[in-house]
Amino acid sequence: MQFSFVALLLAASSAIAAPTFSLVSRSDSCMAKGAKVSSWSIHDFNLDYSTTRAGGKSDKGTVSFTVANKALSYKAKCKATSTGKNFFVGGVTYQCTGEKSGDSTSFRFDHTNGGRLVISQSWSCASEGGRYEASGRTVINADCEGTNGQVSCSKKTFSVPVIQMSAVL
Repeated sequence: MQFSFVALLLAASSAIAAPTFSLVSRSDSCMAKGAKVSSWSIHDFNLDYSTTRAGGKSDKGTVSFTVANKALSYKAKCKATSTGKNFFVGGVTYQCTGEKSGDSTSFRFDHTNGGRLVISQSWSCASEGGRYEASGRTVINADCEGTNGQVSCSKKTFSVPVIQMSAVL
């Protein structure tokens, strides 16, 4: 009887010593990953526009790109068209798509002065009860060529530094 008691004790202690679940490191948490975000990666930034009026005033421009944030598992898809003599001068905010529910990515673009791109993004860490809001900007210096009023710019991949970020717990 003593043998079975020892065997039972050993079996019980080995079951306690080997948990069947894995612990997630705090450095892998959403809030921890978010705190390390210092820039976004912009992929395949593309700008095309047409100039058809006297004086080189553009009638229509289209910009498209994706935004990658190292803390998130998705890339936001951004695309906008602007028309008129004041196309893409930075005053309009465009919404991106492809985010997780409750998250948001938007941009403003000014094609003048080298092409200023402003990114704003908010994302939630719902399981941890927190969220982030961040914004940043950069000048693109697009490489563009055109003939007969049609202008195309080479696709670019670059980083946009985060200039302001806040976390709400």
